[in-house]
Amino acid sequence: MKQKVRMVIALVTLIFLNMVSTIAFTGADDETDTEVGIWWENYNGTEDQLNYTDEDARSFSDNLVDDGWTELFDRGNADSDEEHWVNSANNGSDNSWVDDCDFVYWTGHGQATLFHVEFPSIPIYNDWEIVEAEECTWGDDEGDLEWVFLNSCEALHANYVSDWDDAFAGLHGICGFHSLSLWDPTYRLGNATANYLVSQTCIGGSWKKATEWYFEEIDKGSVTAACYSALINRPGYSPFNYYYESTDGMWPDYGSGGITLSDIEYTDWNC
Repeated sequence: MKQKVRMVIALVTLIFLNMVSTIAFTGADDETDTEVGIWWENYNGTEDQLNYTDEDARSFSDNLVDDGWTELFDRGNADSDEEHWVNSANNGSDNSWVDDCDFVYWTGHGQATLFHVEFPSIPIYNDWEIVEAEECTWGDDEGDLEWVFLNSCEALHANYVSDWDDAFAGLHGICGFHSLSLWDPTYRLGNATANYLVSQTCIGGSWKKATEWYFEEIDKGSVTAACYSALINRPGYSPFNYYYESTDGMWPDYGSGGITLSDIEYTDWNC
């Protein structure tokens, strides 16, 4: 009888440990798989039309694909939706979209703590498709999302950047702008960013070099770019200069391997 009881206890313990193991790794990255998604908006038919956001976003993705990445999403205009970015609590489905990627790149209009996924033909604020910081929890659940690149005006405005804090649910960093940004029909910020990513092995630094190069080339006035990135308690990982390629697979998730989020650091620079 005692032997049967011990067997039952052992079986229950094994089942429990399996459950704990499953829970512990539910939010883990898909290791060395590297996936990119791009979103863009031309705002066709409005006074705020941008004709080359698609080219900018695709230049980012194309360079990473050439380096061995997989493009999961190319979503623009009618295929670019607010729900792709926001969490289920705000009627979104980010876990099936941006959270499936390691890097996502957005190019289009924005302002402090938000960006405009779509403008209607007659702009009325309540009708815009808007992704707001408070609606986002990136990298949670089974999400892979590590870095977000926002080629949008003021989305990382220094006075309001802490509004993005709750988005760091596994996310490691956001690259964007404190100031107004500027677009150009010839040069591509996405292309420059991806080029530096592939060659520099440093993420925040790649955004810095790309923005400095881009705004020197287009020569349309000074802007302030920024990076908002998480500090994790693991040797070799600084909040600004994460590795582009990690020696242990994709960037580790919080809670795995002793990694926890301890702070988020804001860095900006004049271009």
